[in-house]
Formats: sequence, C-alpha cells, structure tokens
Amino acid sequence: NAEAVSRFGWILGLLSSAGLAIVALTPAFDLWFLQLSGLTPELAAYARIPALILIPLPAMSVLLSMQRATLVLGHHTRPITIATALEVTAIAVVFATFGWGWDLVGVTAAILAFFAGRGIANLTLLKPVRTVLANAGKGA
Repeated sequence: NAEAVSRFGWILGLLSSAGLAIVALTPAFDLWFLQLSGLTPELAAYARIPALILIPLPAMSVLLSMQRATLVLGHHTRPITIATALEVTAIAVVFATFGWGWDLVGVTAAILAFFAGRGIANLTLLKPVRTVLANAGKGA
C-alpha cells in the first residue's frame, strides 16, 4: 500500500509541475494569461518570472504532503510543527528582504518567499521521514 501511495505521489507531483512548465515555457503562457485570464501584455510580462519560479512548487507541495503523512502515520509529529514554523518564518523573512530590501515586484518577491519557505520545510522533514521509514522497516 505504501509503495502505491508513494508512486502516486511522485506521479502527481511530477505531472503537476510538468503541466505548469507547459504553460510557463510555451505559447500556452500567452493563451492562459492574455486570452483566458484577460491580462494586459504589461501585466502578463510581470507574471512570466513568477510562473517560471513556480514550476517546481507543485512537486514540492506534494512531497511535503507525503512527508507529513509519513510522520503522522509514524506518530512522529513534532518535526511537522518545527518545519511549519520554519516555513512561515522563511516566507516572512524572504518576502521582506526581496520586497522591501531588494525592491522586487510584489508577486515575484512573494513567489520567491513561498518557494524558499516550502524548500526549507521539505529539507527539514527529510531526516525525520527517513527515521520513521527506517523504524517501520525494522518493525518498530
């Protein structure tokens, strides 16, 4: 069961990020942002960099969900709280740094902050998830 859920998670994450990549990296960008969303060309230009930065985010979000689920099932939830606190802190610090310190466009600063926070949460949970999986393999 765990293997099937893991496989589904990997497929979901990769396909979600691939779908976003198709929109961000092809003429589908103009179709989505100019035609369907109705943005002006100037606003669509502001959306291009954030869209590119967002490409790995769906996969990172699925990974975070899988990590949290593994820890909950392993009755080892304290790392989830720590990772969430670090994620929120990183989002606030990175947004303030990029938005006010570096004077980036708001949406770009927000996307970079969200990406940094999610990455920190994913990295923070790597070791605890490995520990839970190792203990599960030992029958503990």
